[in-house]
Amino acid sequence: HTHTHTQTTHLSSTHQPHDTKHTAMAAVVRGDGAEAGPESGPWHETVAYLKRVEGMLNASEGREDPGAGLGGELEDDEQRELFVSNVLAEIEGREARFASEMHCSRILEKLVRVCTGGQLASFASRLREHYPSLVENRCGSHVVQTWVACVPRAVSERTGDEHAEEVIEELTQLVQHFRDTLYEAVRGVYASHVLRAVICCLAGIPIETARSKSSRQYRQAFGDDRPATDVRVKAKDRPAAFTTLLQSLTDDLLALDNLESLVKHNVASPVLQMLLLALHKIDAVKCRALCCGLAGQSAEPATARLMQLPDEMDDGGDGDGDSFKGWITHYIASHVVEKILHVAPPDVFFNIFTSCFRNNLQTLALHRVANFVVQKLLNTAHTGADAALMVGELVEVTEDILAENHALVVVAMANACAKHNVQQKAVLKSILSAFHIDLTKADDAKLCAKLLLSMTTKDVYDEQKAEVAEGEDVPMEWTQHGSLLLQALFRFEHKENSVLVGSFLAQSGEELVALATHKVASRAVEALLHPNAGEKPRSKLLKRLKGLFPDLAMDKYGSHIVDRCWAAAPIDTKAAIAKELVEREADLKANFHGKFILRNCRIDTFKRQSAQWSAALEADERKRKMFSEFFDDGNEAGAGASGAGAVGKKRTRASQGGDDDSDDDDDDDQVPHNEIDDLFAGKDGAVAAATAQTKTKRKKEEASTETEKTVSKPKKKKKKKDLEAVLAAIEQTKGAGPKKAKKKKKKKARQEDE
Repeated sequence: HTHTHTQTTHLSSTHQPHDTKHTAMAAVVRGDGAEAGPESGPWHETVAYLKRVEGMLNASEGREDPGAGLGGELEDDEQRELFVSNVLAEIEGREARFASEMHCSRILEKLVRVCTGGQLASFASRLREHYPSLVENRCGSHVVQTWVACVPRAVSERTGDEHAEEVIEELTQLVQHFRDTLYEAVRGVYASHVLRAVICCLAGIPIETARSKSSRQYRQAFGDDRPATDVRVKAKDRPAAFTTLLQSLTDDLLALDNLESLVKHNVASPVLQMLLLALHKIDAVKCRALCCGLAGQSAEPATARLMQLPDEMDDGGDGDGDSFKGWITHYIASHVVEKILHVAPPDVFFNIFTSCFRNNLQTLALHRVANFVVQKLLNTAHTGADAALMVGELVEVTEDILAENHALVVVAMANACAKHNVQQKAVLKSILSAFHIDLTKADDAKLCAKLLLSMTTKDVYDEQKAEVAEGEDVPMEWTQHGSLLLQALFRFEHKENSVLVGSFLAQSGEELVALATHKVASRAVEALLHPNAGEKPRSKLLKRLKGLFPDLAMDKYGSHIVDRCWAAAPIDTKAAIAKELVEREADLKANFHGKFILRNCRIDTFKRQSAQWSAALEADERKRKMFSEFFDDGNEAGAGASGAGAVGKKRTRASQGGDDDSDDDDDDDQVPHNEIDDLFAGKDGAVAAATAQTKTKRKKEEASTETEKTVSKPKKKKKKKDLEAVLAAIEQTKGAGPKKAKKKKKKKARQEDE
């Protein structure tokens, strides 16, 4: 179930290959630097020179042999700066013409990426008078956008770059050009991409470039497959001029006479979405004003027409109305609605929900376009009361939603219930009913996890079983939607999902290994190892996988399961896992994934010095336990916010979420990782997230601490004592480890005796 209502594809910063042959590029450079072609002259000599410059730039990045360039290598920044200065002097006065040529513009993009702040300012000053034509040019717009992407790098080095103010001034000139031509720019096929890049730069959002498959192949053919510059201006380094410029752009946009037409425009709509994200990041007041204006909650002249909301929903599929309700069902405008829901303040969000969604959610969830907006609505619910209202309305039509193949709406419902701890029993009951599963029957209770993972109803399973020979298993295919659904349900309270968890863990060891090594089903196995899933399911899963860890460690997906098991296991279980890995060490060393598991588990240390290995793990656990008393344990509480149910950060794996905001700077679609891991994790990555077995004890200690806080005088003493204990523990775990700590302890004892 993919996001099928995506707007017209916008190729940002892409040089698409085409058959047009430019006269300037008719000459082909031979190996000796000579030209072959019907024409010659200064222009063609400069073009050949630029091609050799490209070879030099590629050589400096290790892409090709230095002999392909002008000779020699750019060994340091000083040589590179001198090289770029010479190239800019050679093309002076012809920058705009070269930027408008397909191949030359590609070379200029590479050159701009290595420019210093002063060179960026000088290059932009030469292009300034050509902005009207360049930003609307298929190739010139890419050069300007690359220049904008390099501005954050120059601004972030303002303390050491004396030309940074000049770069800011050139950016101001570009923004002024867009303000003067805003009506045309937001609708321009090429200018709109540059405008979005400018908004990202001003707000400190990474400038991400989405390229088509053909564009990637084209650029790879020319050795330019490096990702776009992704440098953002940090909040503390953002110049005041950036905020002023962004506010000016927002004011001009709101002043346009036909603002509502931009929402449904296939080119202008992404500009509005980017502006909403930018204002959400740096200017809450302007963001609120824009959200209210677009949602029809403002009486400003530019948005007064949006206040008229129709009584009935448009079921035509295209959302022809110009109201907010009409946008919900429009295949382009619905993206803007999703961004509004994401950035709207809680009170504005609630007003939008009550006026446009309440009592209409069942119809919208079945709509081929609006169901994506409903997913966003559920994922961004601010309070448990809001989530309960939404889920209570949708739970009655769960089977109809699944019949329309809108499974991600049901996943969003389950995620909202897990996050806010509401309506869990009702949602699980409706899901099982939609799959025709009767938990009072032993066979149904045993199969329920498999049926959900394969998105197969019990009736279909019975039909398939009748077709296979007696004693054989029904072949089942694990689906992405089923995995996402199980991940969400595993985060429910244990009293609600105990039957489902039991069904999942009732499978044999071989079946669990098959799930753990599947690219989709392995995510569901990881969900059981998450702290929110509870200690009993984790312990049972670890026992079921005993003796199977070496096989899992040598699999691409199973190795992630071993990492999660290691993080969740107590020390005695870790020792048992380490023994299994030692027995198959030779096989693991020869395996690409297995060697990482050996490193993460410190198997070399375990073999040579098992006592030191155990002491190191105990020290790591002790650090985590003590510091959990000083840090707010908001990570576990916020873990339920994941839309895709991913478990923490790990080696790169493809995202399986159904609600992807790739241009969003926030991490609201990921499970927050534990900041203690970041604080203490070393290069070997051996710090384990061993909080499961200490959670109960920590809660008791926190409860007793709360009781002590009611007494005023001992409070300071308690804090001081805890701080001294933490500092002492840190001191013990520093340096050479247990041996050094033991020596210090003996030395301190001798001093006390003396």
